[in-house]
Amino acid sequence: MTSPAGAPALLAAHDLRVSFDERHGRIDALRGVSLHVQPGEVLAVVGESGSGKSTLARALLGMVPVRSGTLSLASEHLPPSAATRSVAQRRQLGMVFQDSMAALDPRFTVERILREPIALLDRGDTRRTPSDSATIAALLDAVGLSAALLQRRPHELSGGQRQRVGIARALAGDPKLLICDEAVSALDVSVQAQILNLLVDLQSERRLAMIFITHDLSVVSYIADRITVMYQGELLETGDVDQILDRPRHAYTQRLLAAAL
Repeated sequence: MTSPAGAPALLAAHDLRVSFDERHGRIDALRGVSLHVQPGEVLAVVGESGSGKSTLARALLGMVPVRSGTLSLASEHLPPSAATRSVAQRRQLGMVFQDSMAALDPRFTVERILREPIALLDRGDTRRTPSDSATIAALLDAVGLSAALLQRRPHELSGGQRQRVGIARALAGDPKLLICDEAVSALDVSVQAQILNLLVDLQSERRLAMIFITHDLSVVSYIADRITVMYQGELLETGDVDQILDRPRHAYTQRLLAAAL
């Protein structure tokens, strides 16, 4: 899975800081986070609920205001806000959310859910073209769904089917990096395994880089090349899967692993 040693990072973050103003004061959700992901690499981000994992995902995607720090994509500056990123930059990053029901518009059919990002990322508008239908068919095939589902809405799908639609939508721009935020944690155990296998296959077939955010340490050895551990908005340690799972340096990581046994 890992890219050749010395290859430039696909995505890099340096000293990212994100804060939210709450009624009782400012909450520092990210406190100087720096990381990088190589082309074709899978980086697992692990930590307890509230550690900042989802905020990190949204900061990388430009979905939350970044107070300070820098981002780069393929060695070029990546604006911190999605609204100011170029279409080419937005095409490179895809996101798979935890709650597929909340992530998919309940008013839209599967066809419309997939058609809109294809059109917006290709042309900057939502006009329909004959090529859109071919792209939608290819996306459905890539995630193992039948075209018979095209006119169904999210509530008419199973949890696994909805998550496959979410993955197909994330692939609409043919990204180089897929960010999966607890993408299997809301699913039944048997469906979790199917979606995890799908992500592994897609990563291999498309040479996708991936940031796989999870609190479940049992899956990281199956999918990841490296692991980074978060706690209270900070990265505590990063290393190869074997090093983190077998020889963790930080006491928090040791406790996290012990709790997973």
